[in-house]
Amino acid sequence: MSDFQLRPRFLPDKEVKTEWGRLGTSVVRIFRAGFKVPPTAAWGLSEMKAWLQGFPAYEGALKSWLEWENTETKSRELREAILAASMPEHWPKSVDTILRLLCGEQKWPLILRPSLSHHVSEDLWPSDLSPLKYLMVEEPTAENVWDAFKKVVASFFTENCLRELLTAGSDPRDFFFAIVVQPRLDAQRRESSASDREALADFPARTELWQKIKHAERIFKRPVLVSWVWDGEQLWFLSVRPLKRDKKVKLGKIDHLLIDLDGTLLGAKNFPLHYNFLKKYLSEFKKYGGYFKAISLLRGISKVLGQPSREQTNEFRVRKVFRDVMGGQAGDAGENILRDVIRGLFPTLERHFYPVPGAKEFLGWAREKFPMTLATNPVWEEDIIKLRLKWAGIDPDFFTSITHSARMRACKPATEYYLELLQQEGLDPARCLLIGDHFRNDLSAAKVGIPVFILSQKDQLKPIHTYEETAPAWHGSYGMLKAILKSSQ
Repeated sequence: MSDFQLRPRFLPDKEVKTEWGRLGTSVVRIFRAGFKVPPTAAWGLSEMKAWLQGFPAYEGALKSWLEWENTETKSRELREAILAASMPEHWPKSVDTILRLLCGEQKWPLILRPSLSHHVSEDLWPSDLSPLKYLMVEEPTAENVWDAFKKVVASFFTENCLRELLTAGSDPRDFFFAIVVQPRLDAQRRESSASDREALADFPARTELWQKIKHAERIFKRPVLVSWVWDGEQLWFLSVRPLKRDKKVKLGKIDHLLIDLDGTLLGAKNFPLHYNFLKKYLSEFKKYGGYFKAISLLRGISKVLGQPSREQTNEFRVRKVFRDVMGGQAGDAGENILRDVIRGLFPTLERHFYPVPGAKEFLGWAREKFPMTLATNPVWEEDIIKLRLKWAGIDPDFFTSITHSARMRACKPATEYYLELLQQEGLDPARCLLIGDHFRNDLSAAKVGIPVFILSQKDQLKPIHTYEETAPAWHGSYGMLKAILKSSQ
């Protein structure tokens, strides 16, 4: 490995947005607004790309990911090669520079984390196989920083991590990330807004903090929540998040419930589900066009459903993708293959699903008081959705209608999905309540005026404040949901 490839970058850095990924973008935004961020360095995307591509095992792993053959074997070979990599000659000097610029004389512990770390979801990856969100080096030296660096990088090249990338339509050839390094400040992270001024009366740096909060409010033109750390001498800012101006949110009169399915009524064991779905799907499609066409079909469907259509239903667009990808298998006979494979595959996956606790009891109470629409993401045909409802122990007749692929022309989180649903049902958005579990997919309903309730395990009701929604939103348990609906009657 050349000396250039793993030299760290430091803030400020004009290439931070492109070389550090999304984490760099968020850090540099508040940095340029005059907020002092903790000393930060990174091995950027170009350095990481050149370093990883230098491993002979990388090419073999890449080929296996693209063809979906021997993926775990080849991925393990790459992980082992990364962990066995010898330290570059320049590394001790680079670590000395990092310690001097980031820690000074205090020699704080260092935290290494990938620039993707805020995208890693604990419910997608089991703890024993998940990519490392961060790794702390208590007494940093060239040797143990090098070991930590390799462990963080290697943790991403696991079977389930790569499976998640492929099912999301990502190209593994473009999968690179920066490794960000910061000192662990010996202080507790706190969050404050303008309403907390009196509570900060005894805080030594209250004047500076108050000025920064007001400055951020002028930038965003609305209230903000500032995340910060005080190390006894210096005030460090970690993030600035705009809030909705009106924190007093109330639920008005509700006439109709829009209820999500996945995660709301029906839970899933995500890793074995995705693994077995792909395994069976690829096994079936291998005889019709091979692994490459099967993966291309998944990517094409993911891409086309990611954009709403003005005229074509989701089902029509999926069939078009099938015709484009399968070529000679196109036409009615070919489309029957797709339908038959999906219908034959789904019943074998039942063991990976389970009813969400409290869901059936809530529906039994709610059906006597509200008409309900099953507002599930319309990726599948109606028969598949009804089958999965039965796995949740719920009668499909509970619902007045179901959003499915032959009916809708958009998918969540597009606002077009919610607007089309409102138009089809003739509903007033302010008198509906969307009940879901996914912040990205379900909270977007608030942008079109639909109040939203996001389910969580905590038996407490909390408002959700963002700067984009035009309707109120909360999160809490099924018990809290029932209570808030009773208060609206």
